[in-house]
Amino acid sequence: MEPINVVWWIDMFVCFPLTIALICWLCYEARRPPVPVYYMNLLISNLIWFCSFIVLVAKDHTSSTSGTHALGCFCTSLASSLGFRMCIAVERFSVVACPQLHCIRQMKGSLLLCAAVWAVCIVVVPLLVTFGEVLILCILGLLPAPVFIISVTGTLKLLFQTPPAATSVPAEEKRRIVATLVLLLLGYTLMILPTLIMQFLEELVNTNLFETITTLYTLLLLSRFVDLFLYVFMLKELGNKLLVRLCCCTMEHTVADDGRGVTV
Repeated sequence: MEPINVVWWIDMFVCFPLTIALICWLCYEARRPPVPVYYMNLLISNLIWFCSFIVLVAKDHTSSTSGTHALGCFCTSLASSLGFRMCIAVERFSVVACPQLHCIRQMKGSLLLCAAVWAVCIVVVPLLVTFGEVLILCILGLLPAPVFIISVTGTLKLLFQTPPAATSVPAEEKRRIVATLVLLLLGYTLMILPTLIMQFLEELVNTNLFETITTLYTLLLLSRFVDLFLYVFMLKELGNKLLVRLCCCTMEHTVADDGRGVTV
Protein backbone atom coordinates (compact mmCIF):
# COMPACT_ATOMS: atom_id res chain seq x y z
CA MET A 1 0.00 0.00 0.00
CA GLU A 2 1.29 3.46 -0.92
CA PRO A 3 2.17 5.91 1.91
CA ILE A 4 -0.54 8.36 0.85
CA ASN A 5 -3.18 5.63 1.19
CA VAL A 6 -1.90 4.73 4.66
CA VAL A 7 -2.02 8.36 5.76
CA TRP A 8 -5.50 8.73 4.26
CA TRP A 9 -6.83 5.81 6.31
CA ILE A 10 -5.15 7.20 9.44
CA ASP A 11 -6.80 10.53 8.74
CA MET A 12 -10.22 8.96 8.31
CA PHE A 13 -10.12 6.63 11.33
CA VAL A 14 -8.08 8.73 13.76
CA CYS A 15 -8.02 12.44 12.89
CA PHE A 16 -11.60 12.64 11.60
CA PRO A 17 -13.22 11.16 14.76
CA LEU A 18 -10.92 13.21 17.01
CA THR A 19 -11.93 16.38 15.17
CA ILE A 20 -15.63 15.61 15.70
CA ALA A 21 -15.01 14.78 19.37
CA LEU A 22 -13.05 17.99 19.91
CA ILE A 23 -15.78 20.08 18.26
CA CYS A 24 -18.36 18.50 20.58
CA TRP A 25 -16.10 19.15 23.56
CA LEU A 26 -15.62 22.80 22.63
CA CYS A 27 -19.37 23.22 22.20
CA TYR A 28 -19.81 21.82 25.71
CA GLU A 29 -17.07 24.10 27.08
CA ALA A 30 -18.51 27.15 25.29
CA ARG A 31 -20.42 28.02 28.43
CA ARG A 32 -17.15 28.93 30.12
CA PRO A 33 -15.27 31.88 28.53
CA PRO A 34 -12.99 32.51 26.81
CA VAL A 35 -14.32 30.59 23.82
CA PRO A 36 -11.63 29.73 21.23
CA VAL A 37 -13.68 31.12 18.32
CA TYR A 38 -10.93 31.01 15.70
CA TYR A 39 -9.91 27.50 16.67
CA MET A 40 -13.52 26.31 16.61
CA ASN A 41 -13.94 27.62 13.07
CA LEU A 42 -10.64 25.99 12.11
CA LEU A 43 -11.97 22.62 13.25
CA ILE A 44 -15.23 23.17 11.37
CA SER A 45 -13.31 23.94 8.17
CA ASN A 46 -11.27 20.76 8.74
CA LEU A 47 -14.49 18.80 9.15
CA ILE A 48 -15.73 20.11 5.78
CA TRP A 49 -12.29 19.25 4.37
CA PHE A 50 -12.67 15.63 5.50
CA CYS A 51 -16.20 15.27 4.14
CA SER A 52 -15.36 16.75 0.74
CA PHE A 53 -12.19 14.65 0.51
CA ILE A 54 -14.23 11.50 1.18
CA VAL A 55 -16.57 12.42 -1.69
CA LEU A 56 -13.59 13.06 -3.99
CA VAL A 57 -12.04 9.69 -3.17
CA ALA A 58 -15.36 7.87 -3.50
CA LYS A 59 -16.25 9.50 -6.83
CA ASP A 60 -12.74 9.61 -8.28
CA HIS A 61 -14.18 11.70 -11.15
CA THR A 62 -13.58 15.39 -10.51
CA SER A 63 -14.90 16.27 -13.97
CA SER A 64 -18.46 15.28 -13.02
CA THR A 65 -20.84 17.73 -11.42
CA SER A 66 -20.68 16.16 -7.96
CA GLY A 67 -16.91 15.89 -8.24
CA THR A 68 -16.64 19.58 -9.14
CA HIS A 69 -18.81 20.56 -6.17
CA ALA A 70 -16.71 18.36 -3.87
CA LEU A 71 -13.51 19.88 -5.26
CA GLY A 72 -14.92 23.35 -4.67
CA CYS A 73 -15.80 22.47 -1.07
CA PHE A 74 -12.37 20.91 -0.61
CA CYS A 75 -10.54 24.02 -1.84
CA THR A 76 -12.87 26.30 0.13
CA SER A 77 -12.27 24.39 3.36
CA LEU A 78 -8.52 24.40 2.74
CA ALA A 79 -8.54 28.15 2.11
CA SER A 80 -10.70 28.82 5.17
CA SER A 81 -8.46 26.67 7.40
CA LEU A 82 -5.48 28.74 6.27
CA GLY A 83 -7.48 31.88 6.98
CA PHE A 84 -8.32 30.80 10.52
CA ARG A 85 -4.71 29.77 11.14
CA MET A 86 -3.75 33.31 10.19
CA CYS A 87 -6.40 34.64 12.58
CA ILE A 88 -4.92 32.56 15.40
CA ALA A 89 -1.41 33.75 14.56
CA VAL A 90 -2.45 37.42 14.44
CA GLU A 91 -4.44 37.07 17.67
CA ARG A 92 -1.48 35.47 19.49
CA PHE A 93 0.89 38.11 18.10
CA SER A 94 -1.43 40.94 19.16
CA VAL A 95 -1.30 39.75 22.78
CA VAL A 96 2.38 40.76 22.84
CA ALA A 97 2.57 43.50 20.22
CA CYS A 98 -0.74 45.29 20.85
CA PRO A 99 -2.18 44.36 24.27
CA GLN A 100 -4.62 47.29 23.99
CA LEU A 101 -6.11 45.84 20.78
CA HIS A 102 -9.03 43.99 22.38
CA CYS A 103 -11.37 43.92 19.38
CA ILE A 104 -9.60 40.97 17.72
CA ARG A 105 -9.78 38.95 20.95
CA GLN A 106 -13.32 39.81 22.04
CA MET A 107 -16.27 37.65 21.05
CA LYS A 108 -17.91 40.21 18.77
CA GLY A 109 -14.73 41.05 16.90
CA SER A 110 -13.77 37.37 16.59
CA LEU A 111 -17.17 36.44 15.14
CA LEU A 112 -17.06 39.30 12.62
CA LEU A 113 -13.58 38.32 11.47
CA CYS A 114 -14.59 34.65 11.16
CA ALA A 115 -17.66 35.66 9.14
CA ALA A 116 -15.42 37.70 6.84
CA VAL A 117 -13.08 34.75 6.31
CA TRP A 118 -15.98 32.41 5.49
CA ALA A 119 -17.57 34.98 3.15
CA VAL A 120 -14.38 35.55 1.16
CA CYS A 121 -13.60 31.83 0.89
CA ILE A 122 -17.15 30.80 -0.05
CA VAL A 123 -17.48 33.50 -2.72
CA VAL A 124 -13.98 33.62 -4.25
CA VAL A 125 -12.64 30.04 -4.10
CA PRO A 126 -15.57 28.22 -5.81
CA LEU A 127 -15.45 30.76 -8.65
CA LEU A 128 -11.73 30.14 -9.16
CA VAL A 129 -12.30 26.37 -9.09
CA THR A 130 -15.15 26.63 -11.59
CA PHE A 131 -13.04 28.62 -14.05
CA GLY A 132 -9.95 26.46 -13.45
CA GLU A 133 -7.77 29.29 -12.12
CA VAL A 134 -5.32 27.02 -10.30
CA LEU A 135 -2.48 29.56 -10.43
CA ILE A 136 -4.55 32.17 -8.58
CA LEU A 137 -5.57 29.56 -5.98
CA CYS A 138 -1.91 28.69 -5.40
CA ILE A 139 -0.99 32.38 -5.09
CA LEU A 140 -3.77 32.85 -2.50
CA GLY A 141 -2.41 29.83 -0.64
CA LEU A 142 1.02 31.48 -0.49
CA LEU A 143 -0.30 34.66 1.16
CA PRO A 144 -0.30 33.28 4.75
CA ALA A 145 3.49 32.72 4.65
CA PRO A 146 4.43 36.38 5.44
CA VAL A 147 1.80 36.50 8.21
CA PHE A 148 3.24 33.45 9.99
CA ILE A 149 6.85 34.61 9.55
CA ILE A 150 6.15 38.16 10.77
CA SER A 151 4.13 36.83 13.73
CA VAL A 152 6.94 34.52 14.89
CA THR A 153 9.83 36.92 14.32
CA GLY A 154 7.92 39.92 15.67
CA THR A 155 6.85 38.07 18.81
CA LEU A 156 10.37 36.76 19.52
CA LYS A 157 11.83 40.23 18.98
CA LEU A 158 9.34 41.82 21.38
CA LEU A 159 9.73 39.14 24.03
CA PHE A 160 13.52 39.32 24.05
CA GLN A 161 13.75 43.09 24.05
CA THR A 162 13.75 45.37 27.07
CA PRO A 163 10.40 46.08 28.81
CA PRO A 164 7.71 47.34 28.58
CA ALA A 165 6.72 45.20 25.58
CA ALA A 166 7.16 41.88 27.34
CA THR A 167 6.42 42.72 30.97
CA SER A 168 2.62 42.70 30.65
CA VAL A 169 2.58 39.06 29.51
CA PRO A 170 3.07 36.28 32.11
CA ALA A 171 5.92 33.84 31.53
CA GLU A 172 3.55 30.91 31.00
CA GLU A 173 1.57 32.87 28.42
CA LYS A 174 4.78 33.81 26.60
CA ARG A 175 5.78 30.17 26.24
CA ARG A 176 2.37 29.16 24.94
CA ILE A 177 2.25 32.06 22.46
CA VAL A 178 5.68 31.24 21.04
CA ALA A 179 4.88 27.50 20.88
CA THR A 180 1.59 28.17 19.08
CA LEU A 181 3.16 30.49 16.52
CA VAL A 182 6.11 28.18 15.87
CA LEU A 183 3.75 25.21 15.45
CA LEU A 184 1.61 27.17 12.97
CA LEU A 185 4.69 28.23 11.00
CA LEU A 186 6.19 24.73 10.90
CA GLY A 187 2.87 23.12 10.00
CA TYR A 188 2.38 25.53 7.11
CA THR A 189 6.00 25.49 5.90
CA LEU A 190 6.57 21.73 6.05
CA MET A 191 3.14 20.32 5.19
CA ILE A 192 1.23 22.86 3.08
CA LEU A 193 3.71 25.19 1.38
CA PRO A 194 5.63 22.45 -0.57
CA THR A 195 2.39 21.16 -2.13
CA LEU A 196 1.32 24.68 -3.13
CA ILE A 197 4.71 25.44 -4.67
CA MET A 198 4.81 22.21 -6.68
CA GLN A 199 1.23 22.70 -7.85
CA PHE A 200 2.11 26.26 -8.83
CA LEU A 201 5.18 25.10 -10.79
CA GLU A 202 3.17 22.37 -12.51
CA GLU A 203 0.64 24.90 -13.74
CA LEU A 204 3.29 27.51 -14.58
CA VAL A 205 5.56 25.31 -16.71
CA ASN A 206 2.75 23.01 -17.87
CA THR A 207 4.63 19.89 -16.78
CA ASN A 208 3.23 16.77 -15.14
CA LEU A 209 4.74 16.41 -11.65
CA PHE A 210 2.21 13.84 -10.48
CA GLU A 211 4.60 11.62 -8.50
CA THR A 212 6.15 14.54 -6.61
CA ILE A 213 2.82 16.18 -5.84
CA THR A 214 1.33 12.84 -4.72
CA THR A 215 4.18 12.47 -2.23
CA LEU A 216 3.65 16.01 -0.96
CA TYR A 217 -0.09 15.39 -0.57
CA THR A 218 0.88 12.89 2.14
CA LEU A 219 2.22 15.81 4.18
CA LEU A 220 -0.90 17.82 3.39
CA LEU A 221 -3.05 15.05 4.87
CA LEU A 222 -0.91 15.03 8.02
CA SER A 223 -1.44 18.76 8.53
CA ARG A 224 -4.84 18.07 10.14
CA PHE A 225 -3.04 16.44 13.07
CA VAL A 226 -1.14 19.68 13.66
CA ASP A 227 -4.46 21.49 14.14
CA LEU A 228 -5.47 18.93 16.76
CA PHE A 229 -2.15 19.26 18.59
CA LEU A 230 -2.60 23.03 18.53
CA TYR A 231 -5.31 22.67 21.16
CA VAL A 232 -2.71 21.45 23.67
CA PHE A 233 -1.18 24.93 23.80
CA MET A 234 -4.60 26.50 24.35
CA LEU A 235 -5.03 24.54 27.57
CA LYS A 236 -3.15 26.51 30.19
CA GLU A 237 -2.35 23.69 32.60
CA LEU A 238 -1.48 21.00 30.06
CA GLY A 239 0.32 23.40 27.72
CA ASN A 240 2.40 24.93 30.51
CA LYS A 241 3.37 21.53 31.90
CA LEU A 242 4.39 20.28 28.47
CA LEU A 243 6.45 23.37 27.67
CA VAL A 244 8.12 23.42 31.08
CA ARG A 245 9.02 19.78 30.64
CA LEU A 246 10.46 20.44 27.18
CA CYS A 247 12.48 23.38 28.50
CA CYS A 248 13.82 21.28 31.40
CA CYS A 249 14.83 18.47 29.04
CA THR A 250 16.60 20.95 26.78
CA MET A 251 18.48 22.53 29.70
CA GLU A 252 19.47 19.14 31.11
CA HIS A 253 20.75 18.06 27.69
CA THR A 254 22.74 21.30 27.34
CA VAL A 255 24.26 20.96 30.81
CA ALA A 256 25.20 17.35 30.12
CA ASP A 257 26.89 18.34 26.86
CA ASP A 258 28.81 21.11 28.64
CA GLY A 259 29.88 18.69 31.34
CA ARG A 260 31.23 16.21 28.83
CA GLY A 261 33.09 18.97 27.07
CA VAL A 262 34.99 20.07 30.21
CA THR A 263 38.26 18.22 30.80
CA VAL A 264 41.01 18.75 33.40
